[in-house]
Amino acid sequence: MTKNTIMVNVTIPRAIGESTSFTLEINSTVLSVIEKLNQPVLKDKIMRNDYEFNQFSLIYVNDRRIKDSQIQLTSDTDIEIIIPMAGG
Repeated sequence: MTKNTIMVNVTIPRAIGESTSFTLEINSTVLSVIEKLNQPVLKDKIMRNDYEFNQFSLIYVNDRRIKDSQIQLTSDTDIEIIIPMAGG
């Protein structure tokens, strides 16, 4: 029997969202993870449009920075979302 789902852990700064864990179908994209979070404020802050990350968003998948929201997840995954705060 093959495994059809993966576990995804998402870490988000408390100031902009809520960290969570859930299961998804194998080969789901990073974008589908962001949509499943159902946190519109977070999505507005990290997405430039419907498929590109904002240039200031830092998205890490298993400790490696990614820039492509269409990367498919094939195993249990940790995603960390970082949005540097503007400061003076």
